[in-house]
Amino acid sequence: MASSCALPSGNWSLCTGPAYFTNLHRLLNASDPIPVPDERLLLPRGTRLLFYGFSYLRQLVDELFCADETARWRFVGRGEAWRPHCAGIDATTTWTHTFSGRDAVALVVTNVEELQHSRALHAALPRFVRQHGPFDVVFFQRPHADCFFGYLKASVHKWANESRLACVDLRRFGVGDQRKLARDGSIWQLLSSSARLGSFEVPPWGTKRRESPLAEAGQVIDVSTIIREWPCRVLDCAAEAVGHQCKGSALTLAARELVARAAASLASSSGNSTAPTGATAPDREKP
Repeated sequence: MASSCALPSGNWSLCTGPAYFTNLHRLLNASDPIPVPDERLLLPRGTRLLFYGFSYLRQLVDELFCADETARWRFVGRGEAWRPHCAGIDATTTWTHTFSGRDAVALVVTNVEELQHSRALHAALPRFVRQHGPFDVVFFQRPHADCFFGYLKASVHKWANESRLACVDLRRFGVGDQRKLARDGSIWQLLSSSARLGSFEVPPWGTKRRESPLAEAGQVIDVSTIIREWPCRVLDCAAEAVGHQCKGSALTLAARELVARAAASLASSSGNSTAPTGATAPDREKP
């Protein structure tokens, strides 16, 4: 777990205060404690992974980014990310390069209009897949509706009335929208077909009217139960399993689930019943 880690997106989800440290203490003293470093947060050796979604998935990615200093990360639309120097729950414990030479690669696409708007399906997204794929494992989260990207521009440039851009509200918009459903289905089909070992959908937690997953049941990673058990909403660690969660919380446990699925896919492809930490992806042609 990293409660302090320099992230490309900034440390906007870093929380403090009595409620946060009480929750953190509970988590660290749970039946399955979180060691520092935690090998269960390391990307499987030699794998090429794609994370595609919005900020909820990005929060899980941030946990992995802080844990695995040896992986090569690229946050698309934000430039190349550098190796982080991540502190643990106190300033005296730091991550080290103990697990060097793992050669894992992760590409992250979250809230990137050029690759998530409906227009991207015509050329940009297929080109991205051709250029950077195939991937060993794809983690997919249905992106925001197209109008969300207008909201992003407005919030950055401060030139629009946000009340007119309410599609950011996940409870009111996007659910049942046939155009969005068609777009998301096409994206899922494209990305899942580019995955050599496995593709998984990660639904957002805590929304009152969640969209139905596009993936088959066995391909869905639902972390809502974990978030509900250890809720810690930004910025004051409110006991609410909705919205963005504080960094250094149940997000760490949820991120483990993604790594476990990737490792299981790797083990299955190798004919193994278990997925050892040191497992290596089978040889493949590098794009």
